[in-house]
Amino acid sequence: MRISRQFAALEQLIAADEDRSVDTGNSSSHGFVGSGNDSSFSVLLIEDDDADALLLKRLLKRAPHATFTITHESSLVSALKQIKQSDFDVAIVDINLPDARNAESFEQIRALDSRLPIVVLTGDDSEELAIYAIRCGAQDYLTKGEVSGPTLARALRFAIVRHRMVLGLQTAAGHDQLTGLPNRRHLDSQFALAQVSATEQQNLLPVCLLDLDYFKQVNDRYGHCMGDAVLKKVAQHLSQQIHEEMWAGRFGGEEFILLMPGLGPSAANDMVEGLLGTLEAMPIVLDGVSVSVTASAGLAMAGPTDAWEDVYARCDSALYQAKQSGRNQVASIDFPMKHSTPVE
Repeated sequence: MRISRQFAALEQLIAADEDRSVDTGNSSSHGFVGSGNDSSFSVLLIEDDDADALLLKRLLKRAPHATFTITHESSLVSALKQIKQSDFDVAIVDINLPDARNAESFEQIRALDSRLPIVVLTGDDSEELAIYAIRCGAQDYLTKGEVSGPTLARALRFAIVRHRMVLGLQTAAGHDQLTGLPNRRHLDSQFALAQVSATEQQNLLPVCLLDLDYFKQVNDRYGHCMGDAVLKKVAQHLSQQIHEEMWAGRFGGEEFILLMPGLGPSAANDMVEGLLGTLEAMPIVLDGVSVSVTASAGLAMAGPTDAWEDVYARCDSALYQAKQSGRNQVASIDFPMKHSTPVE
């Protein structure tokens, strides 16, 4: 198993930490500043080198006054899947992954879940890259050969606290920072409530997964500021167009979720088609530059005992069908659509 040169020094630091732990009885001098209470944190470690990942786990295992539960992923694609499925307190990201280079990794993570604090840990000690990482939303930038267990643990704890203060997380935990819509962390409870409401009315619950078409091209051509403006405008559009008893949320990235209790399959399909049509006709302007976007949608009908994970999977499959059929349209695998052509 390969040990990176940057982590050769870390093995010595780990040994030194262990020696000091024996000598001092794990004294509080290794603890977090201003912290005297035990805490537990869920950490997503995104590191493609297994040896480096093992050493990081060993470093955090020695951290006093805190317990770090670590989920390790070796690629950005697998990490993004984990972020969709689970909640994490903080992410440690190697800036150079097999499927993402330089700032691309934390840019994609930030787009998927802007509330997840990111600490970049890498063998590249470029000051320019470090500054760019911070500007893009990383909470800290550490070089692999220069961190000890207490240093890394403290950096993670401070990153979590700083990020919560910036976002006002204590008062808005269930809302997306960028768009103001409820986020995926708020989805489970809302889905359960809407499911109960639909069941009481002896109806199925229409659930729609909406994804912007070619959104990466907007970011690449006009920059992330324009991309953020598009997401905000789409969120505002959805909020204004849906009925009062309905729910719109940002699932992550360019994906949005709609819960539409009170509508049957045909009415739900008509409503989503209307949303797509008005979205296509709506110009989005930033600094004198105007862009237009379209979206594709996957629609599913949730029954009274359906789990959210199963409903989402059906929506996602239907969304894939819509994308494959030309985009800018609605598709469903639960019932036949009245229209098989893109929205005009």
